[in-house]
Amino acid sequence: MAASLETVEEFDPTEVADLLRRRGRVRGEPVAITLFEHEAPEPYAAKPVEPCAIVREAMDFGQHVYVDADHHSCLAGAWQAGFIDPPEEISSGSYLATHTDFFTPEGAMAVKNGNNVLPHGTAAAIGACPLDQVPEGVGIDVIVVVCDPSIAAMVGGVRVAVDGTPPTGAAGTSLCGDLFALPWHDPNVVVSTGDVGGRMFNKVKPHEMFVIIPVRWAHMIPVVLGSRPDLTGLLDSIKPGYAAEREAKRAARAEAGEVVEWDDEAVALLEAAPAAIRDFAGPTMEEYARENGHARITVTVISAQMESIGMRLDDVMALTHGPLETLSLIH
Repeated sequence: MAASLETVEEFDPTEVADLLRRRGRVRGEPVAITLFEHEAPEPYAAKPVEPCAIVREAMDFGQHVYVDADHHSCLAGAWQAGFIDPPEEISSGSYLATHTDFFTPEGAMAVKNGNNVLPHGTAAAIGACPLDQVPEGVGIDVIVVVCDPSIAAMVGGVRVAVDGTPPTGAAGTSLCGDLFALPWHDPNVVVSTGDVGGRMFNKVKPHEMFVIIPVRWAHMIPVVLGSRPDLTGLLDSIKPGYAAEREAKRAARAEAGEVVEWDDEAVALLEAAPAAIRDFAGPTMEEYARENGHARITVTVISAQMESIGMRLDDVMALTHGPLETLSLIH
């Protein structure tokens, strides 16, 4: 394990994996990445894929896999993972400047060197597996998830909540560097779009992105995903009088007989949420219904309101106390 990642607060990988799947709605399995000083142990199996693609092998197929100097299918990735001394056009980045019309030689060299490259020989092998299936005795260097931006906004902020340090943003740089090198040089959370190759090799959908969390911040994942913010209180703090004004408007509409009805399924969905969420979501949904000519709030109306602000019905369901499966019947 990298020296910079040795100080770690305890966390339960099974709990964190469950939260990331259930409340984080990440794609497939949350992935544990391990830098092995020596050869990878069983049950990890060599997989001659692009080094960054070990994420997909663990995420989508639940595999225990590793890449090393002899088992990979990408010279650029193997260089940035610290496995090999590649041809000069790779280590200098000149292949990027030669085969694209936007990279300068200086830019190409920078993205293939420095903090984007794991020092040669740091790891003999790099392995990946589902987070809750890490073998006994195997450490974890980083946790990787693929998710929607709305989830990345929460999961990517796990360190912000501790000391205010924002995540490192990455776009246009090699995903291998984002996964293996950046967290080794500076154990900060990385929120990355992934480069074109990394997205292609991991079959990433247009709306998905990567969040890479050094293990020292893993204990904060349950804190963030398990929280129940007082949304009305938060808005009242930044918009003084917000709560009182909304309550006054609601009372006035009720007195005038402008009451929006809710059907049973919509009520069930709202009541499954914590009180702080209900107090905020109820008036918001009613206001949306009035503005859009809906005399009755249904699950379809709730879904449309969520989509209007760039979210999904699942985002509401993810904030409920109970398992999402118990609410699946209302779709």
